[in-house]
Amino acid sequence: MKTFVVCLCAVVVCLAAEGEGFAASRAEDGPSTAYPEQSFDQKLDHFNVVDTRYWKQRYFVVDKFYKPGGPIFLFVGPQTPLSPAIFTGNGAWLDYAKTFNAIGFAVEHRYYGKSQPTPDFSVNNLQYLTVEQALEDLATFIVKTNKERNFKNPKWITFGGSYTGMMSTWLRSKFPHLVTGAVADSAPITSPVFVKEYFVTVGDDLRTESGCYQAASDIFDEVRASLKTDAGVKKLQSLFRFCDFNASNKLDVESMNMFLLNQIGLTAAFNKEDSDIMFGTLG
Repeated sequence: MKTFVVCLCAVVVCLAAEGEGFAASRAEDGPSTAYPEQSFDQKLDHFNVVDTRYWKQRYFVVDKFYKPGGPIFLFVGPQTPLSPAIFTGNGAWLDYAKTFNAIGFAVEHRYYGKSQPTPDFSVNNLQYLTVEQALEDLATFIVKTNKERNFKNPKWITFGGSYTGMMSTWLRSKFPHLVTGAVADSAPITSPVFVKEYFVTVGDDLRTESGCYQAASDIFDEVRASLKTDAGVKKLQSLFRFCDFNASNKLDVESMNMFLLNQIGLTAAFNKEDSDIMFGTLG
């Protein structure tokens, strides 16, 4: 099992050596006085008229460039807790805000960070974690903000990348009366459920550093070997801190392998940024 940890760390180190990455460091994710967090009442289920439950959705405002009549920018919060380090460290939307005298809003995605619609993540509660509900969240936010700030003939432009790039596009498509334009960076809006080309690209990236691809291959060789013995399974449970893991359950094994693939893939995509996730998991 020590070999496994060494291989996993080796993948992180060799990928991190390729560059610094563009995402902000997690060390910057603390409270910000420049962008104090705010919240508004959001509906739990937008598709059930008799459900009157509400929750607090977090958002931030960037108004230092704004001049009356300027456009309104909406940064779609990703599938992670939202903080100033995230929305000021990714993309060119704030550069555009400065150029066009826009006001900016960054809205946290439901079920991430402090935007928790339900008290827990039970299967029953997670029925409200859908793209459709999240899109309605953003549409509701736009409508409420237009009213509260008395925006006249507002021109909303949405921004997102990857998953939130898709959200940005879908928001414009579904609510053209609310959203004037959408910026979508690396948004795979026509991709199938599983995109094998993604991991082919990750493999190509691994091969750019000596020993990186082999180290990744060794990880899965050792996982497969560990799954064959009770002692090996216990070591995997201890390493990944599984609360419940059944080595004979195909879904459990696939979930574990996907977890490992995602860690390697994210590190390839973001360089040093996601090495923090991997080391934190192993620590």
